[in-house]
Amino acid sequence: MAYHRETNMEAVLAALGDHEVTTADKLASRVGVCERTIYRYIRLLRAAGQPILSESGMGYMLRRRPEGGTNG
Repeated sequence: MAYHRETNMEAVLAALGDHEVTTADKLASRVGVCERTIYRYIRLLRAAGQPILSESGMGYMLRRRPEGGTNG
């Protein structure tokens, strides 16, 4: 069961990787789980350090990480 959850959470990250705002409903349809499960996955992914942005009534988006290395 844990493997299935990890696979679904990877699918959520992949869907968020489009760098467009998307809703929990759309994520749920894409991954094949219910909206409540998406909320749980988002919470777990954030706790693991994933830079997921959200705004109530708008949706979720994966924050782009800076490209390149360090300055200097």
